[in-house]
Amino acid sequence: MFGLTPARRNRLILVAALALIVILMLWAARGALFPYIFALVLAYLMLPLVNLLERLLCRLPRARGWPRPVAIVLVYLLTVGLIAGFFVLVVPVVGQQFEVLWDSRADLIAGAESQG
Repeated sequence: MFGLTPARRNRLILVAALALIVILMLWAARGALFPYIFALVLAYLMLPLVNLLERLLCRLPRARGWPRPVAIVLVYLLTVGLIAGFFVLVVPVVGQQFEVLWDSRADLIAGAESQG
């Protein structure tokens, strides 16, 4: 079988079976994996900013042992602030625009029908 020794063939079958089992388990747990994947992506995106803040905080006098936790907390606060600012500033404007669109739906439908 393709010039494989019995030991290599058995190892290949075992690896393929284990890969299939892992894929099936991940597929079965796909609904519960979203928060973990989301957190992984979020941590990956925040890591450069945390590293930058940590380097800046290490330059402060008496900064032993606390720059990394402080940098993480600051990045979290910044992220939460940006998300809250988005909802405070953007969502009301989008809501008002949607309300204007909804109120003018009859005129828009009539205009579309007259062109069609």
